[in-house]
Amino acid sequence: MDAEGAHAAVSRTEWMLFLAAVTALAIGFFVLPGYSIAAGAVFMLAQLGMLGALLVGVVRYRPVHPRGWWLLVAGHAANIVATLAWYPLTVAGVVELGFPTPADAGYLAGYALMLGGVWSLLWARLSADRAAVIDTAIVTIGLAVPLWALLIGPAARDETLSLLARLVAIGYPTVDVLLVAVVARIMFASQARLFGYGLLAVGLVGHLAADVAYGVTTLTSTFTFGHPLFAGWLVAYACIGATALHPSMPQMTEPARRGEPVVSVTRLAFLAGCALVPVGVLLVEARVGRFDDVVEAAVATGVLFLLVMWRLYGLSVAVSEHKRMEELKSQFTSSVSHELRTPLTAIHGAWG
Repeated sequence: MDAEGAHAAVSRTEWMLFLAAVTALAIGFFVLPGYSIAAGAVFMLAQLGMLGALLVGVVRYRPVHPRGWWLLVAGHAANIVATLAWYPLTVAGVVELGFPTPADAGYLAGYALMLGGVWSLLWARLSADRAAVIDTAIVTIGLAVPLWALLIGPAARDETLSLLARLVAIGYPTVDVLLVAVVARIMFASQARLFGYGLLAVGLVGHLAADVAYGVTTLTSTFTFGHPLFAGWLVAYACIGATALHPSMPQMTEPARRGEPVVSVTRLAFLAGCALVPVGVLLVEARVGRFDDVVEAAVATGVLFLLVMWRLYGLSVAVSEHKRMEELKSQFTSSVSHELRTPLTAIHGAWG
């Protein structure tokens, strides 16, 4: 095997080795005592591993549109700085920082940069697709309602918090809503059928799950360093880092032709479920005798109804266009067949 072939072979397996390494770090993290310097160091190694993988991927593959990747690098670097400011002071028991802390500014800035990076990747590759945009909006609004009921609403109504604390508390679940939008857009994009986008979506889902669990445990005062929710963040570090090392990485920012729209029973069932989520939230709140989020859930239900009707209109137009094309195809085939038969009939008669 020549040098170029060996390099290609390494590139094909490097992302898997990275996944294995972060998995080993995750196991070590959960084996070690939660409130320990060792556990914090292992978690930091996983974060640094993702940062290193992003840098290696950008330098090695030199994508055509690198801005999104550099935003991911900057965002994750901000998260690392925030962790360095938060962990030694609070988990090691040096000082009680309260809420919000300077670390929160770093985390929120990092999330904003990372979201901007992922949207930049999608923007470079994806073309306009009205159906996918509507489906993304349905999923995002539907799943935003429970996030509002669980996290955003209670934080906004908590009069014991200062204005700054409320804004920070609202900022984290708001980022989660945007994460839902990003993951949904990847799911519904026919041009995102790359393995790298699959890895990226898994990583973002892990991040989303950990963020939501962190918000709930913080609200209920049950958060601890080493909580199972850290698995979500570790999955995110592993999968997003592996995305940058995967051979499909440079293609993720190359413009792609829009594929044929896919309308499957599974997709429609998923959209229907998301559209019904606000109704489920209203039923649960009625069951427990709490009506804090009725207005928000009702507004979301109305908007979702309009989006679903818009989507159905698009499907009806597509079906009508398909029928029209089938009719034109049938007419063309009939005309060609007639034109071919006429001279053949004349020739047959002449030879009669």
